[in-house]
Amino acid sequence: MTKEILLHFQITATDFGILTSLYYLGYAVMQVPIGAFLDRYGPRYIASSFVLLCALGAILFAFATNWTIALIARFMIGVGSSGAYISSKHKGDSILGA
Repeated sequence: MTKEILLHFQITATDFGILTSLYYLGYAVMQVPIGAFLDRYGPRYIASSFVLLCALGAILFAFATNWTIALIARFMIGVGSSGAYISSKHKGDSILGA
């Protein structure tokens, strides 16, 4: 899949590395705010919202014809994944009493 992305957007391996790192940047940036969101709104609302954000990012990435849009979409996927994972873990911990 790497070759297809490189050819589609006509980018270098360095640019591809930036694309990859934007997922982790979005994921890391949201770690602290997600905790506050969970305390305020609860895991059900946060999980739903962030899964939707992740799905929208994936759809946007799939149809991206522009490199900038692809970068934004990848960041959205990272942010959405962060919220979905942490809220699921929060809910699981509350159910299991951990």
